[in-house]
Amino acid sequence: MTTCAACRRRTALVAALSPWIDRGARRRRGGEGALLGRAEPELLDALGLDAPPALAGDADLLARERHHREHDGILAVCRHDPRYPARLEQLEDPPAVLHLRGAGERLLEDLAAGDRPVVAIVGARRAPDEGRRVADGLGEQLARAGVLVLSGMAYGVDAAAHGGALRATESGAGGAPATAAVLGGGVDRASPGGLHRLFGRLVAHGTVLAELPPGTQPRRWTFPARNRLIAALSDAVVVVSAATGSESLITAELAQDLGRPVGAVPGSVLDDRQAGTNRLLRDGATPVLDLDDVAAMLGTELVLDRPGPAEDGALGDPVVAELAARLRRRARTLDELLAGEAAPAAVHAALSELEARGQVRRGLDGRLSWSGS
Repeated sequence: MTTCAACRRRTALVAALSPWIDRGARRRRGGEGALLGRAEPELLDALGLDAPPALAGDADLLARERHHREHDGILAVCRHDPRYPARLEQLEDPPAVLHLRGAGERLLEDLAAGDRPVVAIVGARRAPDEGRRVADGLGEQLARAGVLVLSGMAYGVDAAAHGGALRATESGAGGAPATAAVLGGGVDRASPGGLHRLFGRLVAHGTVLAELPPGTQPRRWTFPARNRLIAALSDAVVVVSAATGSESLITAELAQDLGRPVGAVPGSVLDDRQAGTNRLLRDGATPVLDLDDVAAMLGTELVLDRPGPAEDGALGDPVVAELAARLRRRARTLDELLAGEAAPAAVHAALSELEARGQVRRGLDGRLSWSGS
């Protein structure tokens, strides 16, 4: 199925008007939406234009769409397509067309079925190492629990969350593609360009999607605008390492407006890079320390994908194998692990071995969680 002529024209128009929107939209929540939700005459008037820029004819637009589908594997669905995500219709300004590359069909099926949670992990581009580690670990754990991890493929927290989820997928855990990235430009190229390797992995093992057509360069306005798609497509949003004024806080506010639960990872009050997330917590966001907190936000149980007996046996020592199995199910405190049948000395030795292998990670609250396959 191809997109309809009206939606193709609208998408081409928004792409052509991008330089004017960049000048006319303020960098605040609703600034872009207030423009993108307007009918064409009102949109042109708001941008100070008497007539729209010259656009290609519909036959050419349709030919381009078919070319991108056949040669680049780019799927385009418009608002009149039954596969179009219903949750985007909750927006005041839903995109006329959604472009997807990678496992796009599977993503649309999952969104339509609604039986697979979608959790957005967003945060600062210049996040501290601690924040990137948290995003990476949480992304991997969510993926191993069957959750689709959504983010914006920016530097910092976004890239770390995608990387953790991809590691789970590439190791064979979970089965389905575990992560999707909403881009500020077209899905035919990496944005930012420095993340071209991550982009390639997302296309191969996940999904990239955008409202702007292939070939469209991202601009300042397109990143806050794409945040509304992240918020609408998610069942919950987790913010990691956001300073005051961070773009990720726009996503959180949009999510709250849409009735989505918002969580935040606590950070040091002495670090300005954590001020935004700490303020979210002060204002009522859910503190997120591990997978269990995200499960509580979703109102469901999340269980890490468990390996078969052969894989547990490969761990050798039975105490090591038992601890690995318990930590795969959920994060635990040291006291919980010591409460088992094994002697405390054996538990400490087993934990040391798992940590040396990089298979166990200690959370901000001291709880231990599984991080290796």
